[in-house]
Amino acid sequence: SRNRLAKISAAGVVDATWNPQPNGTVNRVRQLSGGQVIVAGNFTTIGGQSRSRLARLNSDGTADTGFVQTNYPTEIFDFHVDGSNRIVHVGSGTNTGNNWLARRDSDGNIDGSFANPGFNNTVYKVQPRADGGYLFGMADGQVRRYSSAGVVDSTWKGAMSGGTVTDMIYPGGTTVMLLGGFTNGMAKPHARLTRVNADGTLDETYPGFPISPLTISRAFIDSSNEVLVVRSDGVRIRRDTSGGETTLTGYTPGGNVTMMPRRPPKPTLYPYTTVFRCLNADGTD
Repeated sequence: SRNRLAKISAAGVVDATWNPQPNGTVNRVRQLSGGQVIVAGNFTTIGGQSRSRLARLNSDGTADTGFVQTNYPTEIFDFHVDGSNRIVHVGSGTNTGNNWLARRDSDGNIDGSFANPGFNNTVYKVQPRADGGYLFGMADGQVRRYSSAGVVDSTWKGAMSGGTVTDMIYPGGTTVMLLGGFTNGMAKPHARLTRVNADGTLDETYPGFPISPLTISRAFIDSSNEVLVVRSDGVRIRRDTSGGETTLTGYTPGGNVTMMPRRPPKPTLYPYTTVFRCLNADGTD
């Protein structure tokens, strides 16, 4: 058996020798070039060690004791590892310390050169930018842009309302696609999925979804710049570049999808609750 985290080959075979056994939810996983793995979520033990919501695992699944115990108080939802193996992580927090958002060096120590933005709301998504900065998606619908040093960009206009921003993707060029549970984009009825320009203003040529009780949980851009989105009920919809839609047939999970990577060519790590599937472009197995 596997408890919330498994290593699975490209053929779908579970690696019986790799079993970190986290005691809580795993939200994100990133494999490093040397074979180690960064894991984040809501666990307090993993790989046989006490680790609070963020850990680095060795290639055999044990906790790396060279990575400091972070003592993060609440859940980490997302993180990004930059070219220097520094980790920017976001999540829910409290009113003390580097909560909601922090950057750590390659061994897990707080990076004092990164300004503390002073967030007071849950952050669901960190999206790196080509210039080294970041976009952050918030529970209150705000999208904030920061420099690589953690300084806010006051010229950025991005603001959704009526719900969360849980993910962001780049379709190419300078635009950014935002998705989540929001119902309006900058006071306009762009619900669940929308596209914004380089300065954060709304791209009004791209239609949002109808306002409904369903959140868009994940999205993926293919080589034709078409977008595959997954609703919180598991229904998958393909959108072309102008917003035209096709609901895909084939496998439907019947529940929330929390990660949607491209089908891997090599053994891959999966956080999971019940099931994962590898699908073709038309939605079939």
